[in-house]
Amino acid sequence: MCIRDRRLDDQEHWYASNCAPIFADSRVVAVALISYNITERKRAEEKLRNSERTLRTLIDASPESILLLDAAGTILLINKTVADRLGMPADQIVGRTAYDVHPPEVAANRMRHFEEVVRTRKPTRFDDLRLGRYMENVIHPILDGQGRVTTVAVLGIDRKTLRLKLSATSQPVNH
Repeated sequence: MCIRDRRLDDQEHWYASNCAPIFADSRVVAVALISYNITERKRAEEKLRNSERTLRTLIDASPESILLLDAAGTILLINKTVADRLGMPADQIVGRTAYDVHPPEVAANRMRHFEEVVRTRKPTRFDDLRLGRYMENVIHPILDGQGRVTTVAVLGIDRKTLRLKLSATSQPVNH
C-alpha cells in the first residue's frame, strides 16, 4: 500500500507500507508495519511522465513522419502525420513492419536501408517515391550502453509537398 503524507514543511512525502498480523495461539496479538520512504521514486516517476508527455507533444507537432522501430523492424511508435499519410489509425500501424504498411517495392527499399543502419550502427539518408510523394528519409540508430542498436528513429520528409508550398509563396525561405 502507498501512503501520501504532507508534512509540516508542506512537502509531499510518499511511503510504501506492508503490514502483517502477528499471531499467538491462533489469535492476532499485534500487527507488524514496515514502511519505506519512496518519495524520490515518486518524484522521478512524475518527472518521467512529464518528459513523456512533452516528447509525445513534440513528436505529434511535427508535420513530417516520425517513427520509432525496434531492431527487428517492428514499428513501436508513430506520430499523427504517419497515420494521416498512410490513411490508417495508429493502432493498426504500431506492431507492424514496413512490409505491412507499404507497397512491396517501397517496403523492400526502406527495409534494406533500415537493415544497413542496424548492421553498421550509422545513420543514413535516402530518397524514394511513395504514392506520388517524393520522400527524404533519415534513419538513425539508437544505441544502448554497450553500443548495440536497440531502436531506430525514422524521419520521413515529404519534399514534394514542401516544394509545392514553397513555390506557392513569392518569397524565398531563409534558414
